[in-house]
Amino acid sequence: MNTKRNAWLLVVLGALVVGLSLGSLINGGSAQPEAPSDEVHSHQEGERYTCSMHPQINQPEPGNCPICGMALIPAATDAATADQSAVVALSASAQELAQIQTVILGATTDAQSTQLLSGTVEVNEDLKKLQTAQFDGRIERLLITSDGQYIQKGQELAKVYSSTVLEAQQELLTAAKLKDQQPEWYEAVRNKLRYMKFSDTWIDQIEASEQPEPYFSVYAESAATVLKVNVKEGDYIMAGKPLFELADLSSVWVTFDAYEQQLDRFELGQPMRVSIEALKAEEFDATVTFIDPVLNSRSRVTRVRAELSNTKELLKPGMFVKGRIDVGSTRLEEGLMVPSSAVLWTGERSVVYVQPDPTKPNYQLTNVQIGRRSDDHYEVLSGLQSGDRVVVNGAFVIDASAQLRGQPSMMNAQGGQPAPATHDHGNTHASSAAFSEVENRLIAELLPLYLSLKNALVASDVTAVGQSAAAALQKVRSVQGQGEVSAAIDPIVNGFQQISAAASIEFQREAFIALSEQLISWASQGQSAEETLYVQFCPMANNNQGAKWLSVEAEIRNPYYGDAMLNLRKCG
Repeated sequence: MNTKRNAWLLVVLGALVVGLSLGSLINGGSAQPEAPSDEVHSHQEGERYTCSMHPQINQPEPGNCPICGMALIPAATDAATADQSAVVALSASAQELAQIQTVILGATTDAQSTQLLSGTVEVNEDLKKLQTAQFDGRIERLLITSDGQYIQKGQELAKVYSSTVLEAQQELLTAAKLKDQQPEWYEAVRNKLRYMKFSDTWIDQIEASEQPEPYFSVYAESAATVLKVNVKEGDYIMAGKPLFELADLSSVWVTFDAYEQQLDRFELGQPMRVSIEALKAEEFDATVTFIDPVLNSRSRVTRVRAELSNTKELLKPGMFVKGRIDVGSTRLEEGLMVPSSAVLWTGERSVVYVQPDPTKPNYQLTNVQIGRRSDDHYEVLSGLQSGDRVVVNGAFVIDASAQLRGQPSMMNAQGGQPAPATHDHGNTHASSAAFSEVENRLIAELLPLYLSLKNALVASDVTAVGQSAAAALQKVRSVQGQGEVSAAIDPIVNGFQQISAAASIEFQREAFIALSEQLISWASQGQSAEETLYVQFCPMANNNQGAKWLSVEAEIRNPYYGDAMLNLRKCG
């Protein structure tokens, strides 16, 4: 790749964290391991040995893997009874080391499920107010000069000069002398000053002093927080001009983004729990008060809103929040649900691995169409049926084995040449060619937030991880609101959403795996800015299935283990 054209240059893949060397630089000088052999999954007259982490290794004698140094295990000898090209066969030892786990699918109709949402605290629009000028004049002195100040009812806000008010005072003094003869005129003049929001006490003082006041005060009409000061000293104001934008923050809104597939799960009056990480995950009770009837046609997102009491004003507009709604069985249609850990995303399609025969370690790649998400399950629209045994742990290892053998996989539906052992120039997920120029630019802007998120995972900082993910989602929403992005970036957005919604570092790291794969795929097309990127790999992460990540440093700082396993020297 030309670094002048493709600024984010992927340099390293396979930086093993098992006490070995960092791996090879692309175009570097290290030797390649053995090429994959069809003998790995075919019958042999003599025993063959392979590596559970690198199944392309195939040797006639036991020993250690030339790539990672792990002890070799007997190679698989069971041939799949189904279509051999779509079935990945593992030896029993390899299956055990990869910690393969399966479940049998069945119809789900009764259990209560939980819907998780991410959102923000917003000002309660019903409690927003404007304090406007009631007359033409000039601001002589401004006593409230900055946003965010709290004001009490009756508090002095500004000193003003107004020729209109001065004339009204003079008219009052004249009418007061004739109030016995012309009481209607006298009362009309007093009402004129009342309409300008002057109190009877102030009007009586003017009348008693028999002297008009050229400069007078403007007072707060209610207790509130100042959202915005719209004037400054010396400004000329006209009647009706907003001087201050105010809000009563004793009650706030929390607004969540809900995807189209989720909308039938919400209804007005639903109770929900809202947690705020900035307040140490303190939870609040809320009720769904509004579901936006208009869906964003580009992002396929609409707003779901709840109202929260905020008498202590702990909740600040702009805070990131998480919502949890328990959806009862009455809201669930009968259908098949698959654990989310079983689904491998490719951008354009979703796949799972099915074990046709529970007595044999053979796994078949199956394309599926999934619908809405319910807690940690997806609705299955097609591709699976009740009774299928699917892999819920270890699917990534099986798929990696298929890729290395050149079999159909999540990366390549048709199969092809086996993947190289230490370099990855291929397309891990969706090609960046599927992205528009606006989408490529957006993802490039998300990359620094991803790297910040990665560093927070290294530090095992749950709060910082959530903040980086939430900031990324905020950037996505700003572009989605302009209607310039398509569903092509959904897998990347989903990755940030899952991390933002995760309540623990373990769940954050689990969601980080899929997000990293998506961004590695995108970056491998050379679409970004001006810095070298490293693709790094830990075979012990993800329950020994292995996981990659992107970094701008060549030194290994492991986001999957944090302080427990930061670099190679601590992994021996």
